[in-house]
Amino acid sequence: MHSAPTIVWTIERSVKLEWEPCVDVGGSPLYGYDVFVREKSTEWQKLNEETVFVTHYTAEDAIQAGKCYEFKVEASNHAGLRSNSNLVSEQLEVERIVSRPEVQSHNIYVQLSLD
Repeated sequence: MHSAPTIVWTIERSVKLEWEPCVDVGGSPLYGYDVFVREKSTEWQKLNEETVFVTHYTAEDAIQAGKCYEFKVEASNHAGLRSNSNLVSEQLEVERIVSRPEVQSHNIYVQLSLD
């Protein structure tokens, strides 16, 4: 990886990350990515269960209030080699969790006539 992931947004306990495609994957075609998180100064934990094949990932229920997080992405190629990235996102400090407001929908029907 040649750049750290970027935190795009956070909603409730979820966070969306984006990153630039990996260009140097050890002479074999790129296979996919793994996304990792750690609380400040702890061990890295893998977030995704399945290989990520795009350059963005939304981690559901991944953050908690009162904690500080960092994220990184590792690339792997078809030969099974993995990057060893030390490129870490900026820290995400979660002060509190704000829930989305509930929106009530109202069914409105409009009849159109073409003359």
